[in-house]
Amino acid sequence: MTSSVEDAEDVVHDLFVGLPESIHKYHQRGSFHGWLRRVLVRLVLMHHRATRRRREVVLEEEVSTPSTAQTVDDGVSWDVQRAMATLPDDLRTVLLLRQAEQYTHREIAGLLGITPGASRVRLSRAVQLLKTALRGRT
Repeated sequence: MTSSVEDAEDVVHDLFVGLPESIHKYHQRGSFHGWLRRVLVRLVLMHHRATRRRREVVLEEEVSTPSTAQTVDDGVSWDVQRAMATLPDDLRTVLLLRQAEQYTHREIAGLLGITPGASRVRLSRAVQLLKTALRGRT
């Protein structure tokens, strides 16, 4: 859900630092795995908001951009990764929660503070933007 490995590491770090304080909020009403995933999603969203406020600028690009579609470790092409990175945070978040994490639109709505209909609209917009970005690259 983050746009870089460094951001993902920051979020995981924040999760483990804050876990001792927030573990008391888990009341064993559902699975611990599900609760932990919801906490992690909320941390990612908070990280996105903080990054937008800070207006971070990348000073040096360490990964060279391949000229042809190469496959990374998880089987996703570089073109798809680049296209995903261009999506607005709100659209990318819904796309990943729905497609990768298999959350329902109702669950996504609860996590993001939106309606299930808004979740569907964001998913549709994300898919359309991805199609447009990837058209002609194959």
